[in-house]
Amino acid sequence: MGTILEDFDRETIRLFGGPERELIQFLEAKLPNSGNGSEEVRNWLVAHGAAGGRGFELVDYLPVPKVIVGCGFASWRV
Repeated sequence: MGTILEDFDRETIRLFGGPERELIQFLEAKLPNSGNGSEEVRNWLVAHGAAGGRGFELVDYLPVPKVIVGCGFASWRV
């Protein structure tokens, strides 16, 4: 049915706090094969761009096996 790629999720979250080029390179390489729910990170990219790339505060990250996704919650600095 699918698995949660927690390593992918956590690395993506970490990279949102660094140079944008590293985040883009990571996602270009990993996103196409990262499976269930990983496309949601595109919404985070839009929010990140709308906030001028100023970063965000991670509220929480929870892997939720029942729905087979990792759920991240963040607040962008605007």
